[in-house]
Amino acid sequence: MAITDDFKYCERIIKKNSKSFYYAFNELPPKKARAVFAIYTFCRFADDSIDVYQSSDKLAQLKSELEAFDQGAPPNTPLWRALRVVFDEFEMDIKPFYEMIIGQEQDIVFENITTLDALAKYSYYVASTVGLMLLPIVATLHHKKLTQIACDIGYAMQLTNILRDVGEDYRIGRVYLPSQLLLMENCDLSLQSVTPQFIAVWEQLATIAQDHYDLAIASYDLFDADSIFPLKLSVSFYRELLEVVRANGYDCFTKRAMVSQSSKLKLMLAAKK
Repeated sequence: MAITDDFKYCERIIKKNSKSFYYAFNELPPKKARAVFAIYTFCRFADDSIDVYQSSDKLAQLKSELEAFDQGAPPNTPLWRALRVVFDEFEMDIKPFYEMIIGQEQDIVFENITTLDALAKYSYYVASTVGLMLLPIVATLHHKKLTQIACDIGYAMQLTNILRDVGEDYRIGRVYLPSQLLLMENCDLSLQSVTPQFIAVWEQLATIAQDHYDLAIASYDLFDADSIFPLKLSVSFYRELLEVVRANGYDCFTKRAMVSQSSKLKLMLAAKK
């Protein structure tokens, strides 16, 4: 009963914080779905320690708990009890969990991104690691062959988040758009307005994201049959965010792009084909 409660706790976390991910991955078989919920909860705790609480202490505590878990002495909390079951049931790798912590540590004393290479490296730690965590669950047979594809999906989704949240990030002192690219296009983000220069920068990064989504789509058949639909759905939801930003006239400064329920339904029907 306690284990069931632990996974229900994790399910509430994802359902509250990411309805799109919950909507997609709740379509998995129960054993896989609950594993995804537990991993999401770990990632949410890591992300919130900096983005919500601005607390390096909370992140350090999570890292300490991860080390204890890794050493066979998991903290007696719902998250770690659930993750213990996940690690027992799937061929998990602890490395991306540590790398996620490294990614969040980069946001403690944030330095603006300078190059596309730096953006890719940052995205690996904060997003591609999530794909690597999930890979043994959604690709039980071929997960070792799909590490690059998992990284591609994570990179594309992180770019999508960045392109959606340009204004919000700027207002809290974070610029994830590479400064070299901004300089090349003579784009001044301090204007906080949509200009031809801003659109040029935005579209260059959106094209990179779309190319990486395409790489994932070409590899769907290597994932477990029962996991392809949720994967297709989550990729479709994220990719659609780019279209919403375009439909909003690229206004990432005063509008937050969201996929409507009607669009989600259409994407769900398309993903089932």
